Amino acid sequence: MMDENHSLADAWIRFHHLTKESSARAGLWWAWERLDELCRKEPDTAWHIIQEIIAQDESDKILASVGAGPFEDLLVHHGARVIDQVESCARANAAFKRMLGVVWKNAIADDVWNRVKAIAPPSW
Repeated sequence: MMDENHSLADAWIRFHHLTKESSARAGLWWAWERLDELCRKEPDTAWHIIQEIIAQDESDKILASVGAGPFEDLLVHHGARVIDQVESCARANAAFKRMLGVVWKNAIADDVWNRVKAIAPPSW
């Protein structure tokens, strides 16, 4: 499972570093789709992959892509389940905390959103 998570995180990162015009994106689209599905159906696995993505690449491009994408979706679908982990991780991981600054409310439950905003840095 850890190798699968690592491979998915790696492919997701490579996909997001390519330009929209790059023909190589088509071969990595599966990673975007798989993480999207996990954020809706398997929150624990999605959480681990998001952590792996941040561990592999703390660049602004990747933090913005993961924060305004799969992480935001994870909070929409499973925010109450993961918010305690979010708070703990934000205290321990500066890159994760920075990523919280790009998350939008979207359809995140108000109580979860209030807890995110309490620990998130200013938007960037």
